[in-house]
Amino acid sequence: GKGFTGWALGQKNGTFGSVHFSIVNAPFTTDEFEVAVCEAYHPTKAPPTPVPTTMAPVTTFSPTLPPNNKPYIRFANTVPSDNKITATITQGSTTYTWTDYGFGEFSSWVEIFAANVPGTITLKSGGRTLLSTSVILTPGPLVVAVKDMWPPVQPTNVETIAASYVPPTSGSGARLFNLSPDTQAASMSQGGKTLVSDIIYADGSEWASVPKGMGSYTVTDFSTGATLATDSFSAPPAPFVFTNFLIGLKNTTGSSSTYKTRLVPLADAPEF
Repeated sequence: GKGFTGWALGQKNGTFGSVHFSIVNAPFTTDEFEVAVCEAYHPTKAPPTPVPTTMAPVTTFSPTLPPNNKPYIRFANTVPSDNKITATITQGSTTYTWTDYGFGEFSSWVEIFAANVPGTITLKSGGRTLLSTSVILTPGPLVVAVKDMWPPVQPTNVETIAASYVPPTSGSGARLFNLSPDTQAASMSQGGKTLVSDIIYADGSEWASVPKGMGSYTVTDFSTGATLATDSFSAPPAPFVFTNFLIGLKNTTGSSSTYKTRLVPLADAPEF
């Protein structure tokens, strides 16, 4: 599938309970599923903390982030359109394809490419090629998003969004990335406190300090103060952070709200 984020609770008898997941912001639960282990990342354990010989031996391990020597690619289609996009990245003999991604769909992470080596991304829709352009695959988490309006036929329609940050030592962190084509600039607040402001289109903010755990986030139009979108998200504990992606259009026509501005919150380094 397309790697929708979710979880299943392990039970004492060695089986799983129900699977809970979401597609964009819609929650789903199912009791029928199959499990396939494709690839796993195992953090390197830190050496035991030395303790005085007068105390009982204690072993502690510090949390670690994914190694930053290769790219972790997440693909996203943020073009407000009914058209689905198939994207393929090719780097030498290595290739990966994300098939038929609709508006607002973000993939899980793919970690098969080499760092700082150019790749070629090819976009197709309805059987025809829209665009083929070069992209630099930087190490660490990297979101490759198709943006702007339909059709995406210019190299600038592909935005590569790095997720490199200084890991917080406590609490959590949140940033805003503005991918709403008709929102010139946006701001984000949490609990009535402004976190970031004046984030222009196709740009992201710094990570602001926020409490870990569930919180309500509001994004407004910087120029008018009008609310564009709100969401609730459980901010991951340090050293991890997350990004609220603003997608969609603030000005929609007709009664359809399919492309109205919304937020897609995603942890920036979930491989831990």
